[in-house]
Amino acid sequence: MGKKTSSSRFLTTVLQGILGDEIVKQISWKGQKRGGIQKIGFESQPICKVLMKSAKLLWKGGKTEDFQKTISGWLAQRLTKIIKSTGLR
Repeated sequence: MGKKTSSSRFLTTVLQGILGDEIVKQISWKGQKRGGIQKIGFESQPICKVLMKSAKLLWKGGKTEDFQKTISGWLAQRLTKIIKSTGLR
């Protein structure tokens, strides 16, 4: 992945590669409580810090807020897909 790849594509591809469904079920961006279950906050995890730093190095003009939106959006969408495919709630 080089500079021709968008930051969103880079982040979502990496997330798909490192976060399995069981992990996605347990995390959210901020770590809010959902359905009576306390989620782990991804934003404070070391892997998130590495992802953010990598994106900032590759896309020097990129905004932290844009990277955060991409990651938090992907987490929410992936969880929705998992729920739909497995019937979990």
